[in-house]
Amino acid sequence: MPHRTVPPLLVVVPKVPPQVEYGITRAGRELFGIVNTVVRWTDENLEAVHAARAVYKTTDG
Repeated sequence: MPHRTVPPLLVVVPKVPPQVEYGITRAGRELFGIVNTVVRWTDENLEAVHAARAVYKTTDG
């Protein structure tokens, strides 16, 4: 099955000069919560990730 992407919501406002307004779709709003959770986890754990990488680099693993 081919992969499908969901385009952003696009509204063209009929005026001169042309105006375009973008918004986020329902799927995008759902994804925002997931991405925000990953960003928050990264903020809270980045120092530990760097420390673990430093330890890994000093081992044969």
